[in-house]
Amino acid sequence: MSKANAIALIVIILVLCAGAAALYRLDTGRGDRTSGSVSARSASD
Repeated sequence: MSKANAIALIVIILVLCAGAAALYRLDTGRGDRTSGSVSARSASD
């Protein structure tokens, strides 16, 4: 594996980890998005 490929692989892994951490914080923060969408859906039913 060349040096450029190794650096690219490390960058891709770091970006994926950062994105996963951001989604985890959004989804488990206060639950506003989830509870809001559930309540809106049940209200329309």
